Amino acid sequence: MTAAAPADPVPGLADAHPHLGAPLEVGPVTLRNRAVVTAHTTNLATSHEVSDRHVEYHRRRAAGGFGLIITEGLRVHPTSLRRPETLSVWTDDAVPGLARLVDAVHGEGAALFAQVLHSGREAADEYTRIPSWGPSALAWSRGAPLPHEMDAEEIDDLVACYAAAAWRVAEAGFDGVELHIGHGHLLQQFLSPATNHRDDAWGGDPARRLALVARVLTAVAETLPRDRMALGVRISADEFLEGGLGLAEMSELTRDLVEAHDLDFVNVSHSAYVGGMTLSTQIADMAHGPAPFAHLPAAIRRAIPGTPVMMACRVETAAHGEELLAAGAADAVALTRASIADPDLVRTAGAGLRARRCTACNQLCIGRTSTGLPLSCVVNPEVGLEERWDALRSDLAAALGTVRPRVLVVGAGPAGMEAALAAAAYADVELVDAADEPGGTLRLAASLRNRGGWWRLIEDLTAECATAGVRLALGRRVPDGHAADADAVVLATGARRHARTFGDRAGVLVERLGVDGWAELLGPDDRVVVHDDQGFWPGLAAVEHLLATGAEVHYVSPLGAFAPQITIYSKFGLTDRLRGARLHPHVGATLTGWGGDGAVRLTDAITGATAAELPDVGHVFDVGQPESPRPVRPAVPSVVVGDAYAPRDTGAAVWSGRVGGLRAVVRAAVADPGAQDRLERALTALPLAPSRTARQTVAPEGAGGGAR
Repeated sequence: MTAAAPADPVPGLADAHPHLGAPLEVGPVTLRNRAVVTAHTTNLATSHEVSDRHVEYHRRRAAGGFGLIITEGLRVHPTSLRRPETLSVWTDDAVPGLARLVDAVHGEGAALFAQVLHSGREAADEYTRIPSWGPSALAWSRGAPLPHEMDAEEIDDLVACYAAAAWRVAEAGFDGVELHIGHGHLLQQFLSPATNHRDDAWGGDPARRLALVARVLTAVAETLPRDRMALGVRISADEFLEGGLGLAEMSELTRDLVEAHDLDFVNVSHSAYVGGMTLSTQIADMAHGPAPFAHLPAAIRRAIPGTPVMMACRVETAAHGEELLAAGAADAVALTRASIADPDLVRTAGAGLRARRCTACNQLCIGRTSTGLPLSCVVNPEVGLEERWDALRSDLAAALGTVRPRVLVVGAGPAGMEAALAAAAYADVELVDAADEPGGTLRLAASLRNRGGWWRLIEDLTAECATAGVRLALGRRVPDGHAADADAVVLATGARRHARTFGDRAGVLVERLGVDGWAELLGPDDRVVVHDDQGFWPGLAAVEHLLATGAEVHYVSPLGAFAPQITIYSKFGLTDRLRGARLHPHVGATLTGWGGDGAVRLTDAITGATAAELPDVGHVFDVGQPESPRPVRPAVPSVVVGDAYAPRDTGAAVWSGRVGGLRAVVRAAVADPGAQDRLERALTALPLAPSRTARQTVAPEGAGGGAR
């Protein structure tokens, strides 16, 4: 493994952003700049060990110029394993893969810290068949199983596991350890009076609630070579939880920990893993403003002068990070979701170029990983598949040689613009749309209340198309089957939606809210119905938009739960915003009648009995029934992408567009049938990349087998 050393600065970064580009000393470690990728779940592990996809994922962000990368939580005990895609440092078997990850990150000039954690009561039992652990027998959410209340022997075992984990990451060559005592995980569960109801040596007054954290920190500090490795903690500066830890108590507690354990840094976050609004603050979505909790690290920094403080949550761009650092909010900033959206953003900032921005939608990052699937991103389809995409582009360039075909893309929604960009690297591209502005139906979503993050994707795609030389022709309709002078055509013409008829009257598409401003036509006393059989953002964003006008909104869905397709990291925030408004949810109901007198009849979806009758309903807004248009294909090779192929969400549209743009180039210009077939198959198999475990033939010296 390579030893960490101060790396060369990212060219131009300090000139463009002097605070962000400045080096930072964190204990014995010098970071080349103050842009950090903090710990986040990737689900790229294989049987709890580092995989090839892990290595390439982090290598790419290190190559993109970040000063520090912190691994996702390395779980110290089987009761925290949760699922096989999570990383563990419970046995010495973890060391070889972690060492390879260290080499990859060091090779690109970034430092690498290991986050070690036990997730506590929210760890799922289904995989390990071992009940989760907690300080007290309190479930994390309604309906969740009660954890096992830890006894003294198990607490001793936990401390030993943390010390062994520290030894293993030191053996692997990491530059530092971050002990996670926030986000409602096990150590925070012991710290917080909301979750620790014990009356023994490990609970009760603040000193006893702190005892386990202090003992673990002592064990870790005694294990690490502090002359070369930094030691710090990640905290929740405010749990945003009734009866929980607030900023005043956490400021005092953090100061005591820094002084007692000679900590080298504090990474400041917020929230607790509890089934409520607090969880939706942890990874704040587009309904929140930029850096909505910047006051928290600023306060912690004042409490521990001289100790570097990192801040997280919705730091959106390098320029935004510079502003926060200049204002004294922190000493380093986490650009974690921004790094998922564009791993090159630090080098891009140094070069004065535009990075693709995170929309803060939470859909394919935490929304996907929380279901056990590998990390992805709506605006960056290559996440977790970096090496395979690079190989495919290299093979395509070799197969094309000097040939540069002409590609016509019809439809300038997200799928069409992404297809045009993908093709533009190898072809001359024209992008045509009958509308006067690009963005397609995504413009409608972006115009709804608290959904404005989608404008970023529209703006970025439009700007990137211009930079890439894509010729954009708006207000121009292409006749069905027409190919102009193109060698290949990409059809990104979208899907049709039609509002359904309920009894005697037809509903209005929720899309019309964004087009004609129907919400502005409603008076404060109007009663409307939103009919939604998807349980995703189109219907729920319409509800929030309509409620903002003061209307009385009846939400009708035949599904068995409220908003089941929205990740809990956004859903709790949504329900908190809706609470107190004039909302009447009717879950498990169907809309079976709407008469000329305005009366709406609701039927129970299970029993078929009448569930409710609503008088004087002025409008029924329907998410609509999607229907792919089956576009007429031209005589030249063609590819259908996005909703025109099959109606899905924005993430699917962007993925489909990038794959489809490259497929059009292959069909237009790769003459060799064998090469064309191989490239077509590679494009189809992109998301099916194996996740091999990154092992070394020889384990590092001192790494034995079994649990340490």
